Amino acid sequence: GLDNATVLHALRDRWEIRVLAVRPVRPWSARDWQPREIDQSFAPEYVAAAYVPKVGTRVNHGVMARAREPRGAAMRKSFGFHVVLPTWLFPDCCAVAELARAMAFRYVAIAQGSDAHAYLRQRVRREIIVTRLADARAIITRSFELTRLLNAAGVHRGRLHPVYKGVVLVVVHPHPRSPNAVRSAVESPKTATRGASETIGAGGTSGTGGSDTASSNPS
Repeated sequence: GLDNATVLHALRDRWEIRVLAVRPVRPWSARDWQPREIDQSFAPEYVAAAYVPKVGTRVNHGVMARAREPRGAAMRKSFGFHVVLPTWLFPDCCAVAELARAMAFRYVAIAQGSDAHAYLRQRVRREIIVTRLADARAIITRSFELTRLLNAAGVHRGRLHPVYKGVVLVVVHPHPRSPNAVRSAVESPKTATRGASETIGAGGTSGTGGSDTASSNPS
């Protein structure tokens, strides 16, 4: 998604980055994925991975790991990455954790928020997340509350590092008016509606996002 692409663009001056974008699919799913023009420098490779809703909880991360393995092995030979940066705890980060054990590479996981809040309430997924991510060099959380939840679930506190999301000012443009003027505008139905549509319009999707794995070398 856009969040993942934004992180990669922020890191590109310090790291050489390649992207393996895994897309959960069903047999009838379309597979015509294309990156945005600004993301093409990451040379994203797309991988289709079967996904079984609900009853596949115990196996989906393993299925995704097997789908990633051939491309991941080829990328390691051609690119020689030093660390992998997966996002979304389950099944994506857990799939990378399985590959990391088999292929002996380092990884840092990113917990986005909704994944942790939802999945830590489910016993099976919680156990998979806690056990599989025990080898992560670090787990980046989007808030201190996520850190607390993961620690309470059994993830070692020393591996958890809260990093709050920021605002990219070239995408989101704060209005220059004073706080009182903004408050008055929000209370105006006409202006509030326009502001909401502008906010939605500022979003978007990225061809490299969703369940990305960024394999990186320091530049």
